[in-house]
Amino acid sequence: MIQRKISGISLIEVLITVLVMAVGMLGVAALQVKALNTSQESYSKSQAVVVLEGMADLMRADYEFIHSDEVGNNTYSAQGDNWCAAPPAECTKSSCSKVEQAQTNMAQACTALAATGIPGAKMGAKCLDLDGGVDTDACTPGSLHLLYVSWQPTVRDDTDGEDTYSGPMTRCHNEFSLNANEDCVFIELVP
Repeated sequence: MIQRKISGISLIEVLITVLVMAVGMLGVAALQVKALNTSQESYSKSQAVVVLEGMADLMRADYEFIHSDEVGNNTYSAQGDNWCAAPPAECTKSSCSKVEQAQTNMAQACTALAATGIPGAKMGAKCLDLDGGVDTDACTPGSLHLLYVSWQPTVRDDTDGEDTYSGPMTRCHNEFSLNANEDCVFIELVP
């Protein structure tokens, strides 16, 4: 009698191969979702920086007004931590005062920020007075201005088991009393 050698794949080997492939595909799917979250966060940061840079340029253009003794020269920092909660009115006259122009700049920055689609975006400024507030000017010429944008990052609990963002506390969290579940970017500016 001649014995033949049987070749081929047994059912157990097929099942193990399918199991290994399924686990690998689940890992790839989880990486795709994580990459999507990271991409969204990167978009939010880059758009926030673009809006902040635009606002910083407008403030630099108002150098003479910000460094003057005119009433309202502290308009940017006096508006508070969240300009976009109740944005100032835009000046539509043919000739606007310096204060009205500053308020128009802030309103337009809020409009630009809203157009980015960043979820829960806030924007504001703060003056760190050069002389520590020993005079009547709340923002002495040459003082450091902090401009910030914060937002609520999109977090999916199916990728990392968390359903809320909890990033590192940064200077803008401390200066603007932001919640730990907000992400932010800021610019230091001496206009």
